Amino acid sequence: ELLAVRDIRNFDQLLLQIAQIVEQTFDHVNFMIALRYQQSSWVEMVYFSISGTRLDRSVFWEDYAGLSGYILKHHEPISTENYLEACRQRHITPLYVTPDVRWYAWIGAPLRDGDQVFGVISCSTLGPGIHFSPDQYDQLLILAEELAHPIRNAQLLRRAEQQAQQMQALNQIARAITSTLDQNQVPALIIERAQTLFNAEEGSLLLLDEETRELVFSYAGGPAGHQLLGQRLPPCAGVAGHVVTSGQPSVVNNVRSDGRFYSMPDGDTGFATRSLIAVPLRGIDGVKGVIEILHRRDNAPFTDEDRLLLEAIADHAMIALENANRFAQVDQTLTRRAQDLDRSNDRLRRILRVSNALRAERNRD
Repeated sequence: ELLAVRDIRNFDQLLLQIAQIVEQTFDHVNFMIALRYQQSSWVEMVYFSISGTRLDRSVFWEDYAGLSGYILKHHEPISTENYLEACRQRHITPLYVTPDVRWYAWIGAPLRDGDQVFGVISCSTLGPGIHFSPDQYDQLLILAEELAHPIRNAQLLRRAEQQAQQMQALNQIARAITSTLDQNQVPALIIERAQTLFNAEEGSLLLLDEETRELVFSYAGGPAGHQLLGQRLPPCAGVAGHVVTSGQPSVVNNVRSDGRFYSMPDGDTGFATRSLIAVPLRGIDGVKGVIEILHRRDNAPFTDEDRLLLEAIADHAMIALENANRFAQVDQTLTRRAQDLDRSNDRLRRILRVSNALRAERNRD
C-alpha cells in the first residue's frame, strides 16, 4: 500500500489513503497530519480522525503551541505516555483541536523534505492507561519517512494550483476594476472581488481626507461594514491609521494582542474583529487610503503571501480610482462648459429676439 501511495498526486485522496494505512497499523487512535502553512509560523491541521472517523474542519495554530509545533521547530520525534507532562517539560502550551478530545499517550514524527521539516504525523490514545509500544513508535517513524515525499509533492502541487487560481483571479479583478470610470462602482468592485478572493467575511475601503487626515469608510463589503459607511477614523487611529501614516502594510492575526487596534468600529457594529490584513492605497503623491480585509471564513491566518496579493490588488485599485477621479473632473469641466455654452446661447437668443423686434419696429416706422 505504501508503494501505491507514492503515485497519488491529489492531496485529499492521498490523505484518505494514508489514513487507511494508519488505521490498519494503529487500532483505535487519534490520528493527525499537521503541515506548516505557506512558509509562515502557522500550522494547519490537514487531517484528523478519531478512531477512524474524520473531523472535517480546518484548524490553524502558531508553531509555539503543542508537541506538533515543537517537532516542527526542533526537528526531532517525540514519544510520551503523558501529553500534558511532555508539554510542561518543554515549557510549551498544550494544544487540543477540539474541546472534547484530549491527548494521553502521544507519538509524533517529523515529515522531512531534505533538511527541512514541513509537517508532523502523530497518533494519540483515546484514553488514559493505554500506551504505545516501542514497535508502534518505530512503525510511525517508518511511515513518516516513507510518506514525507508523496505528502510534500501533493502539498506543493495543491499550492501551485491555488497560486494559479489566485493569479487568474487577480487578472480578472484588474480587468474588472479598470473597465469602468464610475467613481461609485470602482470601490464596490475592488472590495467585492477582494473579499471573494480571500474568502473573507468583511472588507472595507477607507479614503483619506486630505484636510483633516481622517480616514473615511467609503465602501464596505459586509453587513457590519455597511453600518460604518461615511464614518471617520481619527488621524493615526487603529491599524488602518498606522498603515496610512507609515505607508507600510500590516498583517494582524490577533487584533486583541495588537496595541494599534482601535475598537470603536466594533462597538458601533457589534462585530468582533479577530484578524485583518491592511494595505495602503499608494497614489502618485502619497498614500490616499487603505484596503482592509477581515477574517477568512475557513479561519485560516493571513500570511505574507496574502499581503503581497492584496498589495497587487491595491495597485490596480489606485490606478482605477485615479482614472475615475480624472474622468469625473473632466466630466465636470465639460458639464460646466456645456452649461456656460447654454447660457451664452440663451443670451444670444435673447439678443436676436430684441434685435429682430427693433428691426421690425423700424420697418413699421
